[in-house]
Amino acid sequence: MVMEEGGQRDRGRGTPATVEAERRQILVELVHLIDIYNVIEAVRDAGLNAVELNAGISVTRLENLVSALFNQLSKRLPTTHTIDPRESAALLVDFLLAAIDSEPDSRLTVLSVKAMLATLCGGKLVDKLRYVFSQVSNSSGVLVQSKFDGFLREALKLPTAAHEGPSFGYTHTLARSCFPQQVRSHASTTSFISPVSYMFISVILE
Repeated sequence: MVMEEGGQRDRGRGTPATVEAERRQILVELVHLIDIYNVIEAVRDAGLNAVELNAGISVTRLENLVSALFNQLSKRLPTTHTIDPRESAALLVDFLLAAIDSEPDSRLTVLSVKAMLATLCGGKLVDKLRYVFSQVSNSSGVLVQSKFDGFLREALKLPTAAHEGPSFGYTHTLARSCFPQQVRSHASTTSFISPVSYMFISVILE
């Protein structure tokens, strides 16, 4: 399903573990073709910017958002490269829902969608970090620790769904460990993306 020149890749047969690994690789390659600004636009068009981060979101609404992302991607690709927008969207939605289900009593929220799509998509790292900061800061442009903790909790459901939770899973002390105390107390956009705080980048890259 990953696009190749002249068509789509055929899926080979293999063990369930091999097939799952291939599906994850396909997913990564596909989603990285979507820029963070495409995600921002799709989220806005879906009306999610006007909704509280902790508000629940229906699977149908998620499907519509993801379908819009891949439909737009399909239009941007050169004619020598093709993807199946419907199949691609279904693959990503399945993975996102599996990530939500990987944690007991978890539910699909606006924050879940924003955090996971921002983590998975492509684009310049600094642009992704600025978007993340816009979601975890207050109206004065200062980092809100509880919001940042919530973002990490949602984003790190992704490696858990990929069976990498023991290495990259969420812990209650993770948000505090990402920044020195002097940064945590008054973190701004500048300090959020500064070298002092680059430990956080591993969350985005893994």
